[in-house]
Order: sequence, then C-alpha cells, then structure tokens
Amino acid sequence: MKSIGSLYFAGLCIVSLLTACGGGGSGSENVQSGSNQPASEQIQIVGAGIKGPLAFADAKIYLLDPTFPEFYDVNSPISSAITNASAQITGLSVPADSQPPYVLTIGGNSSIDLNTGKAPVINTLVTVITADMLSGNKPIYTTPLTTLAFHMARHDSNSATSTKEFVSKLYNAAPQVSSFFSIDPTVYIDIFSSPLVINASTVTVAEQKEAVHHRAALEAFAAKIYDLSLMLENISTDVIIDRLALDLQSDGVIDNAANGTIIGGIDTTIINQKPLEMTIPNTTYQVNDIIALMSEERILIGTSTESKFLVDEITLPTAAAPTPVAPTPVAPTPVAPTPVAPAPVAPTPVVPAQTTTFPLDLRNAVPEEASISVNVEKPENSTTATIRISAIDADHQNEGELIINGNPPVALFGAQGISTNNTISANITISTPESYWNNGNNSLKFRHTSSGGFVIESLSVTFQVPSTNINKPILALSINNLNFGTQDIGGMSNELSVSLNNTGSAPFSLSSISISTDFIENNSCSNFIPVGGNCTFSISFIPSSEGTISGALVISDNTDTYSISLTGVGNTSAASAPVATPPTNTVLYVDFENHPGGTYTKQNAMQDFNANESTEGIVIVDTDIVSDPSSNPSRGKVMRVTHRANRAGSEGGFRFKARFPPADEYYMAFDIFIPDNYELIAAEKMPGLMYGTLLDASHAYEVLPTPEGVKAFSVMHQLLGAEPYSGLGENKFSSYVYDADVVMRDIIFDTATPETNVTSGSNPPDAQTLWRMPKGQWVRIEQRVKQNTATSTDGVGDLRDGIIQEWVNGQLMVDSRRRFRSVNTMRIDGIFMYSYYGGDPTDAINRPAQTQFEYYDNFIVSTSRITR
Repeated sequence: MKSIGSLYFAGLCIVSLLTACGGGGSGSENVQSGSNQPASEQIQIVGAGIKGPLAFADAKIYLLDPTFPEFYDVNSPISSAITNASAQITGLSVPADSQPPYVLTIGGNSSIDLNTGKAPVINTLVTVITADMLSGNKPIYTTPLTTLAFHMARHDSNSATSTKEFVSKLYNAAPQVSSFFSIDPTVYIDIFSSPLVINASTVTVAEQKEAVHHRAALEAFAAKIYDLSLMLENISTDVIIDRLALDLQSDGVIDNAANGTIIGGIDTTIINQKPLEMTIPNTTYQVNDIIALMSEERILIGTSTESKFLVDEITLPTAAAPTPVAPTPVAPTPVAPTPVAPAPVAPTPVVPAQTTTFPLDLRNAVPEEASISVNVEKPENSTTATIRISAIDADHQNEGELIINGNPPVALFGAQGISTNNTISANITISTPESYWNNGNNSLKFRHTSSGGFVIESLSVTFQVPSTNINKPILALSINNLNFGTQDIGGMSNELSVSLNNTGSAPFSLSSISISTDFIENNSCSNFIPVGGNCTFSISFIPSSEGTISGALVISDNTDTYSISLTGVGNTSAASAPVATPPTNTVLYVDFENHPGGTYTKQNAMQDFNANESTEGIVIVDTDIVSDPSSNPSRGKVMRVTHRANRAGSEGGFRFKARFPPADEYYMAFDIFIPDNYELIAAEKMPGLMYGTLLDASHAYEVLPTPEGVKAFSVMHQLLGAEPYSGLGENKFSSYVYDADVVMRDIIFDTATPETNVTSGSNPPDAQTLWRMPKGQWVRIEQRVKQNTATSTDGVGDLRDGIIQEWVNGQLMVDSRRRFRSVNTMRIDGIFMYSYYGGDPTDAINRPAQTQFEYYDNFIVSTSRITR
C-alpha cells in the first residue's frame, strides 16, 4: 500500500445553533417592528480543511467585512482554535449575536499536511459560512476551490459592497470554478456542499462518485498551483490563487490578463495540463489514483465500516498515458577482457549493460545499468528540469539512481520506495538542475544499485522557465505626510486624501493596511492596483486626548511597505456635562477611572459590572477606554465605542448583562456623548434595566416575538434617526420595552407630555415637543423601573401599576404605567448592557457610511434618585 500519513477529513459542522436577540427594529407605542438580531449564545463549531488535511493549523473565524483588503479584519478573529494531531478542530465557537456571513480560514506556518508530513502546498484555505449553512446544519468544507471562489468574489467587489451582495457574487463564482476545474463535465460538483470522503453519508454510487470527482478536482487544481509556484521565485501559492481568481473573474477565461492588463505568473500551459495525469504534490500518487487513496485512507479516518466503497462501480475519465520519449538506440559497448597473468587471477567485475529501448528491465543481479539517449529542447533561462518516469516494481528504498550526462547521481525512489507491484505502474517526478542538461542529445543512465529491481517504462522531460511577466509593482504616493491641524477631542476632522499610483511593471496586491489610533481611513482601492492604475485613501483625525498626536498609515503588499506620516493636535472642547453624584445607597457604580486605558475586555466587564460569560455570554467589540472627548474637568476616563463604516448589527460595541441583587424597584443612570459629526442610523440600541437572561428579555434571531413568548422583561433605550417615524424628524430617543403586554415598543421622550405613548395609545407624539439627543455635549439619562403588583401565583392578582420614568439631566421625559410581570418572582436584577445598530444589517439605513464613535461614563444603579 502506498504510504500516507494519518488522515482526518471532516466537514465543518455546526453542533449547536442557539441564536437570539434584543430586537432590531422599532415601533411606536402602537406600532410593532419585525427586525431581529442574535443574542450572546455561542455556536460551537468543529471540522477541518481538506487539502489536506492540516494538523496543528490555525482555524480562525472572522466577520465578513468588505471594508478590509482581505474582506475580513485579519487582526480581529471572533474565534480561533488549533487543529489537533488528527487535524480535528476543537474549541471553536462564534457568538450568535455576531451575524453571519463569516469567513473561515485554516492554515498557518505551523500546520502540517498529514498526507506528506510536510508544510501544506497551499498555506491558507478560505471559505464563507452563510446563514443558510448555519440554519441547515450543513457540512462546510474549506478547500483550494472554495478559496479560489472567495477571491473571485473579492475581486468582483469593493468596500461599498454589502455582505449580502458579496455572498451572491460568491455563489455566482462557484459554478464557474466547478466547470473550469472539474475532471468530468458530466459529473456535477458543488464546491461548497459536495462530499469529499467516503463515510456513512456517502452510500450510493452517485454520492460516492460525486465525492471521488470532487476530491480529484481539488487535487488536480492544487497540483497545478504547485507547478506554477515552482516557476516563480518568492511568490506563494496563496498569491498565485489570488492572481488566478483575478484572471478568471475578469473575463471568464484564464489568459494571464485581467481585462487586457497582464497579471503575471500564470502559465496557461500548466493550467491546461490533463488533470488526471498530474502528480499530487509531495506524494507518489497521480490524480487518477484518487480512488485508491480514498480507499486506503478510510481506515485512517475511521470510516471503513460505515459504508461499502463501491470502487468497482466508480470510474474516472480515461487519462491519456504520458507520451514516451523515443530513445535513440545505442550499440552495446564491448567489454575488453582483462589480461590474465600466468597465475590464476579472478576477472574484474563488469556492470552488465542491456538493450537501450523501453522498457528497461533492471531486475537482475546488482550492479546493472541501462543507458538511453534523449533529445530535448532546452529553453533559455530555464531554472529546473522535471522528469516524469513511469516505473514498475520499484518497491525498495534507494534501489535505483539516474545519471544525466555524467553528473552526480539522482535518487529515483527516495528513502521509502514507491511501493508498486509487478503489474501496476507508478509515476515518479524528479526535479534536477537545468545545468545537468544539454540542448539536444542527452545521455541518461539508469542504475540498479540495491536489492530488488525495477522496470522503467517511459519518461518525459519538461523545463521550468520564470515568467517574463513577473516584474515589480512600484507605488508613487501623491504626498508623504498629512497634517490635520487642531481638532476638538471627540470630534472628527475633514478628510485629507493621498493618491496611490502603480508606476511599476506588475500589479500591486494590497496585503495589509494599518493606521494609528486617533486616525481612521476609507479607500477606493479594490485590493488590487493594476499597472498604471491608481486609488485614493481618505483619512480623518479623531483625537482622543489633548496635545500633538502623531501616527502613520502603512500600506503593504507581500514584499514592500509604504508609509504616510499623520499629525494633528487634540483640542479641549467647551462642552459641559452633568456631574456624577452617586447616592449612598448605590448598588453599582462604574466610572472607568481605575482602568489603565486602552482596550476594554471581557475581564474588565466581569470586574466592573459583575458580568458572567458562562451564563450570559459577553460580547465586546471595538470598545476602549480613552480621555473624555470634551476634556471636562469633572471627568477623566470614559468608554469609547467604535462603529465601523458599513457595518451593522452587533459588529461593534458591547452586549452583556450587568448583574446586581434582585429588587422590585431600581434607578439606573449613565452619561452619553454623541460627537458633532455622528451619522444617525435607523435605530441604535442602548443600555436599560432588565430581568432574566438576555435571550428571554429580547427575542431569537429571525423570530418575531410576542408578549406571551417573553419570559422576562427589559426597558432598553433607542437612539432613532430619520426612520422610523419619519414625520417626527431625527435624533429621537425612546424607552424600548419588552414586557407582559407589548414587545419591541418605543415610548418616545417628550418634553411637554411625559405620559405620551402610554399603553392606551392616547396623546400621540408631537414633533414639536419631542426631546432630541444633542450632539457635542454630555447628557445624563436616568431611568426608574418599578415592578407592578403581582402574587406568587402566575397570572393571578397582577396589576398594570408598574412604572417607567425617564429623566434627561434631571428633566422628566417619560412617565408610563406598565405590566412587567404576572408573577412576583420576576424582579429587576441587571442592566441590559447594549450598544449596537439594530435592524436588517443588509439595509443601507442601518449601516453608517463612516466610522464613528459614541462615549459612555458613570453607570450608576441605586435604590433612590440619582440626578439631583
């Protein structure tokens, strides 16, 4: 049997699907919304990549985000794990309130291909996990072909592409990839869902045939990528796949060009090789051996007893045998007899020579050899020569060698042999220096050097030549430094721009973009700048502290780095703010002054807010502790939440439960600062008092809640833009209620009639008297929730005498009577700590066009009034 390493192939399967949410839309007191968001449960994920398979590999999941060059933030995985020695992923999960699609990558510098015991031929495999895949509990494979389709969709998109549009482009690329690289057009393969192993899920002939053809297509594609990499110096297989994706996506053909612009490094001769004749890299298998490989691996992956492998009923297309090189007959060299002295002397051993035509049978006593003459055309500038040899019975290690034109011998079969038998041919690929070869006739001598023996059936020779199209991209920057002058802390400067022009002779592939804290960027670059092309970076200054601030925008491809220096001055704002004066009977007070500054972590939330990750989950994204953006003398450090451009849902901010002892009445307050240039989206969730779990106090993803289905209650807040309630203008603010009578209802803050929007629906809101969230200054929101009367018997004796009262800087805005509960065991026990954009994340009204910030300070919970 051919020797392969321990294998483990697995489809990536979702083993738990617990999604929930706090509501995504809004409605007035008599209007109900239907958008939804997930909650903070975890989705546990297991599986492996195929190509394969990769042990000790990094398995990482990211949010799909077209604003990044790779369409995900390579520095911010939402979950990561390492495959074990059997290539299995363990300990990988994603928070259910970070909505799909996700990007899954498997690879890394420490990974080992278990087929070969070496580093994998392709370093990073990529795929996308969609909502359909999650809801259908479907296996998810990360393969070279899903990687190609991902990059095709990338090149067909830009930073303004929505995730929904990207997934559509990905699904459009998939059949194109399948059609181009399948080994048999009559057998359909789906690169995202077709099986890849023989197990209990592949029982019928059709299922097993689909798996065999899928695997064969993967191996042939990977072999072609590997052969391309041998031609190119310092170009990784990952980059070659990316270039191939650009080529195929641009016009549907592979011709080393994208819309007429040379890409470089794509040799169409290699791409057009017959797939079944390709040698699987770092093995002795050819692609047409795939059935034997899959049969042998079943023992290693533990599926040998799950179903019968119907090998006699599965066929591959006939692969043409390699064209033999016609040998030039060489007359046997006469052996001169050794002179005999008078005394008897044993003759000197002579290496016997045999007929120099194929096949060359070297299975007699050692040593023996056979020579042939091969005529080749050696290209100029060639770097290596690859010999492909068909052999029989080469089943011992180091039993043969090849001498080319008298150069040092080249081992034929390596340390392990190739384990053939007397009837089955094996195909051997040997790389040799081009200097061993002449242009024209070459003398090849095969030598049998140890026990056993072998037969050489045929051979062919090809030369590798570096692509003449691989040159160097050069970026010319329109400016090397930007000075933003003075900007108020917490605000955002006007944009300054820098243009990038590719003046080199090869395309520039953006591999990374980084920018210093206190600066943000947006760009028009599509991750790829063709020769003669250009794009623009727009940069803004967002100071978080006073004084001169310096930084840099750094742009890189795989070899070169370019930097633009950035400078600005943070200025003290004149905005005023209420002063925190916590009463003596406070049960929770967080002002962030003891935090060292920088990233706010899950551990910080556990310490400050008594959050519990195991029971509720803690989600904190792009949240940090900075200086007060108004630099008011009464406050120092504050919490800053970053909402990235074109992101929606819970892709930024925080979501967890602040916990404290249960009671029937609590007051809660927090300070909030919205900068002057803040762009309002339809509805943004903010903290409020609650009882129960985050899921029970809201609703599950894509589930329209009803009061009967809500097992808890919450009174969060919403900052509302022009929509919903377009007739009421924007900057509206509301209590956002889930209770025993209503769900997902807004009670809008009103300066004149605090009892507007009571359950009766009387006194509709008046646009002239609504309170609107100001920008550029701190405000104090204070909330009182008092539970309604109820008894220990569920639904008996409960009254609608619960209270919601809301104040802004001490002024009453809401005074509403509610029924929160039907049994008296439901008591206020936490804050629904919530900061994210609600609504349908694919809708533009729920995605800001710019990256922006909001600030929080002084979270207080008390049993008496807080603002005096």
